[in-house]
Amino acid sequence: MSENERTIYAVTAIIRNEHGQTLLLKRNESSYHNYWQFPEGKIDKGETELAAIKRELNEEIGADSLKLTRLGRHACPFMFHGISVTLDRMIYKTSKPKKITLSDEHSEYGWFSSKDLDFIKLIPGVKDIVAQYIVEREM
Repeated sequence: MSENERTIYAVTAIIRNEHGQTLLLKRNESSYHNYWQFPEGKIDKGETELAAIKRELNEEIGADSLKLTRLGRHACPFMFHGISVTLDRMIYKTSKPKKITLSDEHSEYGWFSSKDLDFIKLIPGVKDIVAQYIVEREM
């Protein structure tokens, strides 16, 4: 892998409410500021996937003790500031938490149907994950 290529290993949580809508968080950080994403984050060195998804859910939405089910894996290549990046996500699903408390990383959260996604700014790969892990399962 050259210095202009990078792979980021991450965990992603798909959380749906009783109306079939999916939870997305609006980024408050400089990269992809005001773009929407799943609750997700990088896997730290030496950390297991399961430990990473539990940590991210606790950090980003204040949720813990949620039952998690691994759905699969999704690789998303994209360009970022001239660097070829592959975001390699391990996809989990979990139930809706009783309460959502956002971290400083995000400015707001929302519940969206798959049709709503055409009208908001999304970080790379979100629509593909929705198509593969949500819309397909609805059919």
